[in-house]
Amino acid sequence: MKVLVVGASGMLGSAVVKVLRDRNHDALAPSSAELNITDPESVATVAQMKDVDWCINCAAYTAVDK
Repeated sequence: MKVLVVGASGMLGSAVVKVLRDRNHDALAPSSAELNITDPESVATVAQMKDVDWCINCAAYTAVDK
């Protein structure tokens, strides 16, 4: 199974990627420079180009005091 993990550089995302890879799944973990999650067309394009089966969103806004 091919899984796109958004927010893979964070604590949750990196743990999800590790679990997926440990279970022999193809976990795609693009950086924020490679995938702009605020642009729906960008996400759709990456998902289609990479032919992903699932997308897991682990991205979060971490400056909660703002």
